[in-house]
Amino acid sequence: MRSLLAAIWRRRLLALTVLILELGAVAAYLVLAPRSYVASATITATPQLTLLQSTGNFDSLENTLSQIVGSRAVLDDVHNRLGESRSVDTLRNEVQGTRVNGTVLIRITVSDKSAAAAADIANLIVDVLPLHDPSGGLFLFTQTDRAQRPSAFSSPDVKITALAGAVLGIVLAVVAALMRDSIARTVETAEQLRHATGKKVLAVVPRPKDPTKLALADPDSPAAAAFRALRVELEFASSQRPPGPIVVANANPDGTDNGWLAGNLAVALAQVQHHVLVIDADFRRRDRNPLLPADPGPGLYDVLREATSVEEALRTGPIDGVTVLPSGDPAGTSTASLIDTGFYRVLEEVSHRFDAVLVLAPSPMQSEDARIMAIGGSLLLVVPSRTLRARMLQDLTTRLGETRVDLLGMVLLKRGRRWRR
Repeated sequence: MRSLLAAIWRRRLLALTVLILELGAVAAYLVLAPRSYVASATITATPQLTLLQSTGNFDSLENTLSQIVGSRAVLDDVHNRLGESRSVDTLRNEVQGTRVNGTVLIRITVSDKSAAAAADIANLIVDVLPLHDPSGGLFLFTQTDRAQRPSAFSSPDVKITALAGAVLGIVLAVVAALMRDSIARTVETAEQLRHATGKKVLAVVPRPKDPTKLALADPDSPAAAAFRALRVELEFASSQRPPGPIVVANANPDGTDNGWLAGNLAVALAQVQHHVLVIDADFRRRDRNPLLPADPGPGLYDVLREATSVEEALRTGPIDGVTVLPSGDPAGTSTASLIDTGFYRVLEEVSHRFDAVLVLAPSPMQSEDARIMAIGGSLLLVVPSRTLRARMLQDLTTRLGETRVDLLGMVLLKRGRRWRR
């Protein structure tokens, strides 16, 4: 129920629009629908003394009298008195006669588009009915109640129609909101992320206000606690796998938080005596990595094209135990072939010197670099909340599984001050 209400609230404008349109349609129907008026008259068919003294049962005769109200003979007589205003077939659809149980009363009910005509027809039937008495004078007919012109129409029923329209409008609004939310909803919570991908969420981390600063600089912050929890989950998850690089990629093609997250994760690992190498292989990112100075100098691009050595490109991180290989500046040059041919050579040259290697890669939705670099290692997917649809993430994880990428897990970056796992 909580999720249902949340989905309706997210799509409240759509739900309100559907409700208003449906109520407008109901109002238009009530205004434009043809009106129907109902008038009733009552006649008494009292058995004569001869009939009362007989041994027969006059109830069947009473019922016969109520049935002949709609007979051809009676309606022909009424039609002749009305003139051409109503045909016999029209009258047959409008007229109904019923016997009031336990009494000698016969009620004639007429439904017509004209209030005056409905009353006139009912009174005419009362007048002509004694002329068509099938009993041969065994009943005494007296008029009890003459039909009065109805002051209000009986169809359409405004109250019932409005109530039914309101209920239908609410149902349609809820259905529309839920359908729209299921199609267009973006992932916001770890539960939604797990449901969409079927993969484990290793941690939920609050998104940074400033991605150029390390969250672990404040050890008591919620972000610092989240990174310590991520480190534990990561160590446990990676212990089940062969040693290899951990590729950190943002699921969102426009996202740049993977550099900030990898930097903080590297610091968290170094704080427990791990020697960590961070390789920035996301050449499309132009934001500054929080582990690097403003001018990082030569980097991975220069090493791949053999313009410099790995040793010359390595940089010392902000704390002991963290080493960084920056991306370098490809200056718009394509790096796809360099990654294909030279990345593993670089990796083999440096990986034996470190306990963990974190590789920053572009989004798997953006290029194949993350998948290629994760061969022999694993992929850690960074998912910013409220940016990607559940269907997109489901398709992405399915595609990664089809290409045999080892998806280590996911990290959800939550927006705002209030965040929860």
